[in-house]
Amino acid sequence: MDEFQLESWHWWALGLIAVVLEAMLPTGLFAGMAIAALFVGFVLSLVPELSVPLQLVMMTVGTLGLQALIRKFFYRKTADDDIPIEERVRDIMGKEYELQMAIQNNFSELEIDGVHWEIKGRDQKEGTHIRVIGLDGHMLVVIPSRFSEQEAQDAALK
Repeated sequence: MDEFQLESWHWWALGLIAVVLEAMLPTGLFAGMAIAALFVGFVLSLVPELSVPLQLVMMTVGTLGLQALIRKFFYRKTADDDIPIEERVRDIMGKEYELQMAIQNNFSELEIDGVHWEIKGRDQKEGTHIRVIGLDGHMLVVIPSRFSEQEAQDAALK
């Protein structure tokens, strides 16, 4: 029985699958794998007698090295990362904002000072002015600004 041999098209196919996964799930996890697989496929097309263990080592080292570089340059830690979420919410609690996206099925997103927050509240149209009244897990609870303080307390209890 012949020994299994990887060919360059195997690596190119893996690289393209990783590119598609990265496009569908833009987390950066598959970017390093895609680049490493395409590189191994290219090297294998130049040196066809490259052993399978060496190909796997190249793929592993390439993926881990590229993943480290991607994290270093594209996932920079900011000073805000060390601030607890409760403290961030305290700064925006009670403030009013204009919805950039409609609240549908009680959920939406809102950008506040460059930070994207998931929000929940009654369905509202884009452009509605809302007020932040609380935090539920990691989501901000919002109500339309026109609500009275009593209505806001009632909504927070729901």
